[in-house]
Amino acid sequence: MKMRSKLPALEGRRLTTELTVHNNDFGGVTAVVYGSKGSGKTTLFLTLCQTVQCYNQQGQLELETSIWRGGDEDYWTWLPYERTRVFIHRDNIDTVSFKCDEDLVEYDRSKLPQIIVYKNNKDLYDKLLRGGINVVYEPTTYSLTDRLKKMIQRRGVAGDELFKKKEVDPIIWWFEFVDWLRVNKSLEHISVFIDEADQLLPVSPSGARWHLNLWFKDIMRALRKRNISLYLACHGYTDIDGRMRPKIMYRIYMKGACAPSESLIWKTAPITLPQGKYYIERDAWGWARFNKIEEQPRVLVVLKRDADDDEIVDRENEAMKEEGIKDGDYTMIDNEKQIKIDVNDDIVLPTGIEDLPVKIDRKPGEFIPVEDPGIVPPEFEAIDTEDEFTLGSQDAAPTGALKKSQMKQDEIVRSQDSTQDIIEKQVIDIKKEVKEDPLKDLYED
Repeated sequence: MKMRSKLPALEGRRLTTELTVHNNDFGGVTAVVYGSKGSGKTTLFLTLCQTVQCYNQQGQLELETSIWRGGDEDYWTWLPYERTRVFIHRDNIDTVSFKCDEDLVEYDRSKLPQIIVYKNNKDLYDKLLRGGINVVYEPTTYSLTDRLKKMIQRRGVAGDELFKKKEVDPIIWWFEFVDWLRVNKSLEHISVFIDEADQLLPVSPSGARWHLNLWFKDIMRALRKRNISLYLACHGYTDIDGRMRPKIMYRIYMKGACAPSESLIWKTAPITLPQGKYYIERDAWGWARFNKIEEQPRVLVVLKRDADDDEIVDRENEAMKEEGIKDGDYTMIDNEKQIKIDVNDDIVLPTGIEDLPVKIDRKPGEFIPVEDPGIVPPEFEAIDTEDEFTLGSQDAAPTGALKKSQMKQDEIVRSQDSTQDIIEKQVIDIKKEVKEDPLKDLYED
């Protein structure tokens, strides 16, 4: 009778825990999620964004501050309303519009998270909702800073096209912002989530973009020491600059993705994965599941209208006047306009971590000691029915507090009882198998 090994489920649990629970000993992590369209990649990304946690300076577990790169068609309306803030650059606040993708009408602003204006990197960092999810839209017009220009010039490409015009691709702003965080932020843990990472790190870029990618690869190794975690997502490993792959610590494969030749996972194993399941690897490999998120209409964001849209803007302004919307419906913060949103003070935490201690709106670098409830967040508990665990599950019973020592670099979490011998024997048995597909027996039904 064929026996299914429990080792992939145990390793999947360990690696996912390392990926989503951070401390100062281990530092930040770098991870990439691969998956084809319809594989659930965005849902997993949203789940990770909600569930990342960290140990503060007092050794207490709390929700981590997340930064989500906003897109033209985005899913941040699926995120917890009370924990989410949307940041728009001051140059775009007067022209930005949010539309519902179902009927293409303007979103009711009262149903959107709070909209906050930022002026520069420091202003943005100071206004981040600590312990919350901060959706950030880069400015639509961006010029290279002197720091980036000097870096490019030192590499001998001073005559590149990036210097021929004042404005450049605004996505380059993320290079600057991540580097600013690396240099200027406190030791608090921050996670940055960038979906469609191929837009930021394209394959075989030319000119200065090639040098920018190489420079970013060099600073990625310093992010961990500064407690910055970077999460990327794209369709496949060939979609982003291959020079980044050695700097990525954790790799997640979902339906439709192929593993590279150096992977511990069989190349075609992830292709037929069901939705809601993924392979994860670092120093070992495993698999795990995640839950669905309640779907909401997506939001279509237009930051800057063209001149041809002036007539539309005029019609919208007239409609606002007819509805009785006045200037009093806006508040001024630092001499900038901020859309007034009525926000419920109740905090809705991600599924499965309602009991996690958290100080939701602390100042930069501020940590408030809280009493440890002595539980493991249920999303990290194993579900024995299928020899797998589910990220975000509500069904598993807590068994004890996670210890800080569990997250030390390269430490393998193992049971301290007799099951350790069983696991080691299974590893030996797997290595002894000599077949065309050495992992076939582990993922076949």
